[in-house]
Amino acid sequence: MTDELRDEPLDDLADSLPVSDRVARTAFAHPSERVAAQILDYYRIAWDYEPTTFPLEWDKQGNVLMSFSPDFYLPESDLYIEL
Repeated sequence: MTDELRDEPLDDLADSLPVSDRVARTAFAHPSERVAAQILDYYRIAWDYEPTTFPLEWDKQGNVLMSFSPDFYLPESDLYIEL
């Protein structure tokens, strides 16, 4: 990680948690999402990363203009999480 992008507390936390193959293979949009996935894995909480996109606004032709994809879905709890 470059020095200007390094967030010491976040990086230290990430380094202290195990990294599953799934976390390693996932392209997270932000380092905090990676840490969240590591924490979920640590507690053996099943998760999916951005599996659903919810349309929020449409034009007159029905085309989606704005949508939202929560960061995580926890299927065992039927819960979406946005960091």
